[in-house]
Amino acid sequence: MTETWRKWLSLIAVVLGLSMDLMDMTIVNVAIPDIMTEFGSTAPSGNVV
Repeated sequence: MTETWRKWLSLIAVVLGLSMDLMDMTIVNVAIPDIMTEFGSTAPSGNVV
């Protein structure tokens, strides 16, 4: 494999990883109010989630 292909594959891996991380954070931030309601927790204890 040439050096150019390795650089592109590395870039693609980093971009995919960051995209997955961003999507995960977004899903968790949207779900936190529902999780807090389901467990009957308050705002300070909801931060643990």
